[in-house]
Amino acid sequence: MSNRYAFVIQARSGSTRLHNKILLPFYNNKTILDLQLESIRKSFPDASIIIATTVNKADDIIVDKYVNWDRVNVFRGDENNVLKRFIDAAKAFGVENIVRICSDNPFLSMSYCAVMIDEYFKTYPDYISYNFFNGTPAIRSHSGLFAEMVGLKALEKAIQDTSEPLFMEHVTNYIYNHPGDFKLEFIQVPEFIDNYIDKLRLTIDTQVDFISLQKLYLEVLNKYGSKFTVEQLMAEIESNIELVKSMSEQIRQYAK
Repeated sequence: MSNRYAFVIQARSGSTRLHNKILLPFYNNKTILDLQLESIRKSFPDASIIIATTVNKADDIIVDKYVNWDRVNVFRGDENNVLKRFIDAAKAFGVENIVRICSDNPFLSMSYCAVMIDEYFKTYPDYISYNFFNGTPAIRSHSGLFAEMVGLKALEKAIQDTSEPLFMEHVTNYIYNHPGDFKLEFIQVPEFIDNYIDKLRLTIDTQVDFISLQKLYLEVLNKYGSKFTVEQLMAEIESNIELVKSMSEQIRQYAK
């Protein structure tokens, strides 16, 4: 596989609040991970894709489901030390630059991914992603629209510099929290998204999230078609006062 960069998707079946959330039928009998893989393969036809799951037997179901998918590689690694899992996955497939994706974001924007990847290869930072105007990295928000990109060497430095459980669980947290030790680059989110930093939750953690976002996904598809834009998605969200209220409540309850 090409080692210029790869999409590495963090996925496991175990979830405290919503078990097997990434394998539940989300739209047209497709899971969120199915939809993500289809979007990546369509938007980045030459990109490598790795699903980084765990050695836990419960995740056999992920391996069995995706091991024979075209252009999809499956890696099994440490269940609790996710940072190590990403490092080992990258090394196993000869990848130096990683686009990190969480498998519970059904509205992940491929267009924002494309901008981020292009920017990364202009300056080769250790880490690049989006941030809000108040400086909050997008990965620390609940927006669910953005990925992040990181170099393997930066991940290796992080695991050498710290052994704190927080940084082992949250792959890039140590890197963007130590700007003096890493070359960081951030792209500001569009203003129409920034205005919703405390009200936008497009990531799935609970049954409430799953049901509300499943409904939103269907409404957006029916209204705008499969090529809907983030602007159209946000217009639909803005028109739904109850959804915004529910998102805000979930954000307060499950603050990162």
